[in-house]
Amino acid sequence: MRYWPKENFPKRSAAVLPVLVVISFLLGYMIRGPGEPTETMRSGTVAATEKDEQDHETLYACPMGDIPPRKTPGRCPVCGMELVPIERFVEQTASSPRLKLSKEAADLAQVETAVVVRKSVATEIKALGQVVWNPPLPLLVKLFIYESDLAWIRDGAPVSFKTDAYPGEVFRGAIVFRGVLSDPTTRTFTVGVDIMGGQNLLMPGMVVYASIFPFPTADGTFATRPLPLEQSPLVIPASAPLITGKRAVVYVEVPGKEGVYEGREIVLGPKADDWYIVRQGLAEGENVVVNGNFKIDSELQILAKRSMMSSPHAGEDTVGSSRGEATSLWVPFPQPPAPGTTGENPPGAAGAGAQR
Repeated sequence: MRYWPKENFPKRSAAVLPVLVVISFLLGYMIRGPGEPTETMRSGTVAATEKDEQDHETLYACPMGDIPPRKTPGRCPVCGMELVPIERFVEQTASSPRLKLSKEAADLAQVETAVVVRKSVATEIKALGQVVWNPPLPLLVKLFIYESDLAWIRDGAPVSFKTDAYPGEVFRGAIVFRGVLSDPTTRTFTVGVDIMGGQNLLMPGMVVYASIFPFPTADGTFATRPLPLEQSPLVIPASAPLITGKRAVVYVEVPGKEGVYEGREIVLGPKADDWYIVRQGLAEGENVVVNGNFKIDSELQILAKRSMMSSPHAGEDTVGSSRGEATSLWVPFPQPPAPGTTGENPPGAAGAGAQR
């Protein structure tokens, strides 16, 4: 066996040790990586991540809408299409929440908007009636109006009606009085219509099918004919408000912020066909969401934000009376009967049931 000379051992050890240290460090670096971040680095990364999660969220949605959006990319298990990344941003203001949707997210939600405008609108109120004798007027049409429709009735309002005896023939008249007592059996009020022409064709006892066309005004009253623009009420499409109980909520496009929608509680008047009268909460020219509004509200709930449909002011009434819908904050004053009438059925009027 061969031994190194004692005098050479310390010199060789001194030369080898630094090399071993360097090699050990390199091997450790290669195996473990650069190591864990310091506490300062760690806290900064977490804070940035949490802030990003609060402000923005990227989800992946199926272009065909087959599955709900999810947090991981990939392909849709239903249609096999590549999931599209979408971004959402929520801003909780002091008054109401705002939701920002990317163009892709808005397209998937099929968001559509419409402008709040002034428009002369009318609604058609259908009523069943009967031709009756009346001393002041040779013939009179007596209509039976439900309480939910009574607010629309005004003296002078035009009425058109048909009878089974003359198919295709349309008769016309105007309201001349409105009864103030309800029939306890049918729960209807009597409305008298003066017939304009056709007296020689109509006979007492004939059943008529009438339509009344009132026009709401900007000040909450009703007109008997179409209105000029300055007197017309603010209206929105009937699909714009989300109505829950006695509250009405719309989502408004925030000016100057593309893809940002703000929830707002409004006060509605009556509904006129495909339109709602707006009493409070919107201004002319604003854009309201008419399609995709329920999806926007659902997005807020998914992100654990306050839904406008569950407002703390749920007890307040913001939906207008509209053909048997919710009660209104705005209630028209009763109209007194025309001079010379008592509000009761006219003399000689035969009782008849009403159909809805």
